[in-house]
Amino acid sequence: VAPAGCYSMDDTGFIFATASSSSKNIFSGGIAIAIGSTTSPQENPIGRSFAPGRLPGILAIFDRLGQIGLTPTGASIDDNGADFVVPLTQGFDVKASFGQDTEALIRNLQLILSAEVLKDKQADIQYIDLRFGDRAYYKLKSSGTVSTSTAIQN
Repeated sequence: VAPAGCYSMDDTGFIFATASSSSKNIFSGGIAIAIGSTTSPQENPIGRSFAPGRLPGILAIFDRLGQIGLTPTGASIDDNGADFVVPLTQGFDVKASFGQDTEALIRNLQLILSAEVLKDKQADIQYIDLRFGDRAYYKLKSSGTVSTSTAIQN
């Protein structure tokens, strides 16, 4: 049985039913964007869409992440609808913005993961933030500070 508040949706993000079992991917935050206002937790989202027009892009990123050996577990869209976070089974999150080129995003992620400071340290990464063009920010789980790398290209 799926946790309360979980729904089934198609590949376009259209929510059509209450989920009967847990999904391998969990999406959150996109319903408010769909209706243009804040959605209360009690409001039923069936018949609405999750992140209208944006889910295909997220799914394309999921596909490319899988091709480079990373496994996404879902996506969370921020309140302003411009950015999203993809948690990975590898233990860290990837932060990105809508409108970024998928291939550039994946290439930049591969470059930062291969940088000397993070090479072979995936288990130590809390997140990698790729929202800022020619800079990537990352945070290690053991560190209270956010670091930057310019080892990416657009």
